[in-house]
Amino acid sequence: METKNTSNESSINKGLNNDRKHDMVIVTDFQAWQYLFREEARKEKKYSKAEAFYFLLSNQRISFLTGEDDFMIYSIVKLMREWKWSRQNVNTFLDDLQKLKVIKLINLSKEVKIEILRTNFE
Repeated sequence: METKNTSNESSINKGLNNDRKHDMVIVTDFQAWQYLFREEARKEKKYSKAEAFYFLLSNQRISFLTGEDDFMIYSIVKLMREWKWSRQNVNTFLDDLQKLKVIKLINLSKEVKIEILRTNFE
């Protein structure tokens, strides 16, 4: 009996390696993100990828609204603690987002500078 791999890893890798010029861009209001990820008290569990991305979106929005910068600077250790992920998972997630052209990463000596691309703050 043959089993079919239902993992979505192959579809993710396919998306990462796809250099199509036309893609779907979804413009959303931040209130939709707040609705989807209500800031409820978190239990001691790992963040999902969606929750980790929402963390980045929220913090970039705060940086913009407070007049700081259009980017964030984090240590990988801080992200590991916040998301309850391993170093490898944090690095892989950030690298994958960069490959998908969702974020821009600049590695500093002990930190990483993260900018979410194609955002428009109003």
